[in-house]
Amino acid sequence: GNESISDPKADEDTIRPLEDNFDDVHIFSVDMTPKVKRETIDICREATKKHGFGNKKDVGREIIENMNLLIDAEWHIVIGRGMFALVCDHLKNCSIQMKIRGIYYLLWAT
Repeated sequence: GNESISDPKADEDTIRPLEDNFDDVHIFSVDMTPKVKRETIDICREATKKHGFGNKKDVGREIIENMNLLIDAEWHIVIGRGMFALVCDHLKNCSIQMKIRGIYYLLWAT
């Protein structure tokens, strides 16, 4: 049988366009492939859910560890509430600035 019919995520990059908004996510800027972008959003959601926003050190540490597994680079993160922006040099396809449910995440790799 056709796996992409039974598993809608099988060919997700080819059938799902790059979007600026997901249900609870607003992306301000991104330089990532669609697949890496979705995995990064999932990593941030899971770490924040696991540790809670009040424990930003553990949230940040877990996000960095998982991003290092996703793309072997030196990752940096800023997490907070309120609006902020960052302009910096980063590796190609390794930068995102987004908000998930009122929490802002800046991630980039050098």
